[in-house]
Amino acid sequence: MRLKGFHLLLVSHWLVWLGGVEGMSAEFRKVDTTPPTVSVPKPPPDSTVSDSPVISARFSDSGSGIEVSSAKVLLDGKDVTRQAKVTAKGFTLRLKKPPAKGIHRVEVVVLDKAGNQSNRLSWRFGACRSAV
Repeated sequence: MRLKGFHLLLVSHWLVWLGGVEGMSAEFRKVDTTPPTVSVPKPPPDSTVSDSPVISARFSDSGSGIEVSSAKVLLDGKDVTRQAKVTAKGFTLRLKKPPAKGIHRVEVVVLDKAGNQSNRLSWRFGACRSAV
């Protein structure tokens, strides 16, 4: 179970200095339990493209920040993360050739530095021109 908000962490330790004195210290830490979000998909959901679209989405996190290396981008079930430019603000995938005619599905997920998983953003777009 994760607790939200601020937590007081008490640590008891012995200080050995001329005989030994027990000391207490306290530390406040903010625990990040809020997952990041993935939003603003492009091309827009259920839209139709005629050329090679730029596929992208934005990442945001109000806690520990985005763990860029955790991003996963799927296009029609195929992992295309390595072909995408991924930053802490989102990803951009520039297709080298127009996608095949038909419906295409994009799925994106990312973690923050505390290990919280984002929503799984999934959308589809149509291509009305056959790949050359």
